[in-house]
Amino acid sequence: MGFDVRKHYRNKSKKDGKITSRGFVCAKQGIRGPEKEDMIHTCNRDDTRTNCPVKLYVSLVRETGKYKVVDFIKEYNHTLHLSETVYMMRYQRKISEVHARLIELASSSGIKSKAAHELMSREVGGRANLGFTGLDQHNYLRTRRQKNLIYG
Repeated sequence: MGFDVRKHYRNKSKKDGKITSRGFVCAKQGIRGPEKEDMIHTCNRDDTRTNCPVKLYVSLVRETGKYKVVDFIKEYNHTLHLSETVYMMRYQRKISEVHARLIELASSSGIKSKAAHELMSREVGGRANLGFTGLDQHNYLRTRRQKNLIYG
């Protein structure tokens, strides 16, 4: 639809561990807290929260074992992403196993991260078809190295 979604809450049953209810909201739901506004910043960022009311809450019906929508609001109060930029939204960005191996191979071969990202982008016909950003690639490598340090 052109807006990002985030998980709001989850309730689990203590008896069997099943999720009994779950809430999803627009990523722009809520407002920036006063503790963030009072801080002195060297680089002021745009406010990303617009207190958007979009939400979807579901609850488990024990008799049927299916989830039922208990609350749904679809009216948003902000501009939606263009179809050309939807690939940059968080829920759309995933590094596949094949790309993960290519990233690791390029890194171990001494190819710079930016050059490897550009090469993979050209192979799939553009950044929109790649599925992740250069920052996602950088974060993947950092996380991988940290896991290896902990293991080793």
